[in-house]
Amino acid sequence: MSQSSSPSMPQSRSVQGGDYALGAALYFLWGIVPAYFKQFHIASPYEVVIHRIIWSFLFLLLFVLMTNRLGELKRAASNGRVIGLLALSSLLISVNWLLNVIATVENHIFAVSFAFFLAPLFSVALGVLIFHENVSRAQTVAIGFAGAGVALMAITALTTLWMSIGMAVCFSVYGVIRKVAPVEATAGLVIETALMAPLALIWMLWIHSHGTAAFGQSTRESLLLVSSGIVLMAPLLVFGIVVRRLPLVAVGLLQFIAPSVTFAIALFIYHEPLGLQKLISFILIWIGLAIFCRDVIVRAGAARKAART
Repeated sequence: MSQSSSPSMPQSRSVQGGDYALGAALYFLWGIVPAYFKQFHIASPYEVVIHRIIWSFLFLLLFVLMTNRLGELKRAASNGRVIGLLALSSLLISVNWLLNVIATVENHIFAVSFAFFLAPLFSVALGVLIFHENVSRAQTVAIGFAGAGVALMAITALTTLWMSIGMAVCFSVYGVIRKVAPVEATAGLVIETALMAPLALIWMLWIHSHGTAAFGQSTRESLLLVSSGIVLMAPLLVFGIVVRRLPLVAVGLLQFIAPSVTFAIALFIYHEPLGLQKLISFILIWIGLAIFCRDVIVRAGAARKAART
């Protein structure tokens, strides 16, 4: 999953049931991304990420041209601070993608699920450390449960824990950067992929020159690599619609659909071994998330009540 910047405009329409359905469908699709990565049989994780960057850039650039957003892109590209921030965010999201693919193809889908259950709680911790945001007692307890889950996972699955923490940290820090970067969501995505595209292209040419590229060896594998740009970037564009239509509290709660679906895929489709101690680690994370979500809902309700008085 990737994160888009929050909308700057308030909602101008009432929330419809279809908006929640769209949001749920979006996060469901994000949750089955590991199943998409599982379809690659020849390409290495590095080649998958290379093609994801290149085809995502081309797809997003075409989208910008078709929707007449070139002006937004030019304004963002002329801002040195924006370019600097997006250079860092592009590196972080690329590492996130790479770890995601590596974990999936090495049959560690549970590690992917664990990472994205952790990410919201990591984001809270970063909010405290960087933005000095106030943390409620409930949120402190939630982070404590998450810490206990990570500690137990370190004992039971140390070989994959680094992947989970790496994905969660990269995604959380990526969210912080996109929060402070003064750039519209789509333009930001185009610039991020544009900054990484030259390196990805050089890397792609290098693996082709050494005869280790999967692209071109198999029609199926080549089509999967080309389609990665659309398959994995289209949800981000839908996300831009969802965050404008739904309350941010709802968006925050719906995001847990994705790692839940990923967890189910690992358990019921690919039959990855879970084990009691790993299950307890997940349960500790789930308890923390339940406390966190309840606190968010209560605070949102109190804010609405205060606004009416």
